[in-house]
Amino acid sequence: QACSPDHEFRPRLTVQSFAMVGICPLRPAVYGQQCQQRARRCMLGRSSRLVGQGRLHALCIAMCLSSVLGQAYDPAEARVFASLAQAAYCGRNASTVDELLQWSCGPCLDSGLKIVPGSVRATSSKELGAANASFAYTARLAADSRFGDSCVLSIRGTASPANWAKDFQVWKQGVPIEDCEGCRAEHGFYTVWKGIKTGILAALADVGCVPSARVSAESSVTTNKLLVTGHSLGGAVSTLALLSLSNQGYDVRTSFVFESPRVGNHAFAQAFWDIYNESRPVWRITRARDPVPLVPPRVLGYRHISFEVYYNSSGDFHICNSSDLREDPTCADQHGLPPSLLHVLDHCASSLTPSGRICGCAAHQGPSSSAVIV
Repeated sequence: QACSPDHEFRPRLTVQSFAMVGICPLRPAVYGQQCQQRARRCMLGRSSRLVGQGRLHALCIAMCLSSVLGQAYDPAEARVFASLAQAAYCGRNASTVDELLQWSCGPCLDSGLKIVPGSVRATSSKELGAANASFAYTARLAADSRFGDSCVLSIRGTASPANWAKDFQVWKQGVPIEDCEGCRAEHGFYTVWKGIKTGILAALADVGCVPSARVSAESSVTTNKLLVTGHSLGGAVSTLALLSLSNQGYDVRTSFVFESPRVGNHAFAQAFWDIYNESRPVWRITRARDPVPLVPPRVLGYRHISFEVYYNSSGDFHICNSSDLREDPTCADQHGLPPSLLHVLDHCASSLTPSGRICGCAAHQGPSSSAVIV
């Protein structure tokens, strides 16, 4: 009787209760509708005599979540990407950029990822006359690495006065984004992306990372799988890159952006959600009272992308509610911009890197390189 079609459905374990323990943290209202419908069908298709109704419902919900969620947040994965983002800061001078190109820099080794030898490519552009003001690197990961045969793109954060000048062009009206109807992006961020986009595409193609239309199904020479990351300004530009590269035919997989400011308007955030939703989330990491994720202000029309994961100063994290593209008031948004301006040091601090900082090319903190290759 409990599973008959006319029985009133009163689950004892709801999707919201899963959310409270972190199993179903994303858009619980949407999951509530989807998972309850699937759970009802599941209940009708299985005998309640085998297990209690509450347990059976929990089982059905869990099965539903595993089919709806493409991937769950993995702190260990976040640490790998934090090191990949930090490695981009090794492009600030000649000595450390050589280490980056050889994949022997501290953050390179801390990432624990094996790359195809000789596949690292550096891309830079001038800003306000300053050479190497914007910097990114690409590399092809070895087929037996943690993420399989794929490529990584990491865009450096603010590292020069020219970068700061780009960061603070929020007074200019947002500019339209190509191939995204109604979308507008902050002027400085979009200018940086346009300035390095051609070089990044060439660097990717040079090591066989190409859009899906150019991938050979019978050859291991090319791949369209791509991982993207960046910190600060690099997180903002990475967000623009994620939308652009997906539209061009790259199969963008796991990606993280760290301490990113708001990038575009609501139409941009919605277009981003249409691609990177529950089945393929891009994790947006925020920390403590860092003021950078609170700019540009919402009053100017800027919105954040989903999915935020908030770390406090002790290193504990909270997966934030990203329903309806709203910011969770219990995460980074809880502090407010004016008070957070007194905590700018939180921007470079990180519990996800061995050095405790994500800015700068830190020395290798782990065991020998041979022990961290995965």
